Amino acid sequence: MRANASQKNRSFLLRILEYEHIIVLLIIPIFLISLLSLAPHETEYWISYIWVFPVAFFIALIVNMLGISGALLFVPFFSVILPLFGEGFGPGESVIIGLFTQSFGITSATLGFFRYGLIDMKIVSLSLVAIIPIVILSSCIAFYIPKKILFLIICISLFLAIISLVYSKNLIKSIGTEKSDTMTIMLHIHTGTPSPAILIDRFGKVYSYCRCGYKVRVLAHSFGAVLQGITGSGLGYLGMIGMITSGIPLKIGIGSNHIVVAVSAIIASITYFLRSSSSDILVIPWNVIAITVPAVIIGAQLSPYAADQINIKILERMFLGLLIFLAFYTLYMGVLR
Repeated sequence: MRANASQKNRSFLLRILEYEHIIVLLIIPIFLISLLSLAPHETEYWISYIWVFPVAFFIALIVNMLGISGALLFVPFFSVILPLFGEGFGPGESVIIGLFTQSFGITSATLGFFRYGLIDMKIVSLSLVAIIPIVILSSCIAFYIPKKILFLIICISLFLAIISLVYSKNLIKSIGTEKSDTMTIMLHIHTGTPSPAILIDRFGKVYSYCRCGYKVRVLAHSFGAVLQGITGSGLGYLGMIGMITSGIPLKIGIGSNHIVVAVSAIIASITYFLRSSSSDILVIPWNVIAITVPAVIIGAQLSPYAADQINIKILERMFLGLLIFLAFYTLYMGVLR
């Protein structure tokens, strides 16, 4: 009886997610109307950063094609690149923009993974239980970190992203790729007590693997959660290393990691919002968030189509080059200068 009810609920959810694009795009007017109601300002305030829209759109397009956190680019952009044009924000405000924006962008992408049946909820729930307290604590601590130290941590996060991108690509190659024409994926890498799992996606492809690398995933997610709360990014790429290292199939790992990052980004955003509302330490730049959120929602929805038209290997190299530049430039402008 319970199994039938569960199956019906799943079928109902999948039918709703068939209209994913419409549902996600409806979030934009709902968000903007809510924001204008809760934080009333003059029109000039809301349109002062409208030129950021194409920047946020292309950042969302690129990071979603590569499966990387948008905050990884948003934080250095707003804190060290934007000041070159006479604008800009401190690292704290930049982290808030990155987290709020990322919450909407990655949640939008996560719905797609739900629709395709590429999320292992047992892995997700075990990881979230471990990292939610860490995200909240690190988000609170971030308010008291000196500016230069915060910039240094952001630099470390960028360098770790570079290393993890190279490492994860090599690791994927060493384990073997998942061929699109193979209907059964078997990947049993045992790093603890065997915990076999079978997951079938919406196209009937069967994934047979082992969930036993719990400690590896929690360690990677926990360290990523510290960076997530302080710098707005880190959980995405470190979490993927944990997924791949512990033997989770690539697509299941990406889908499951997406929902872990989405939930943690939302929790970190709420923590920042509550903390900033109760003090004058940071002022949330709602006029920027009002522009970046619609941009990343649209960019996230269009990224799968763009990925079919672009050489991903070339894009990865360009992205790595950009991360290296941002890491060294942030180190110079924020720490050494």
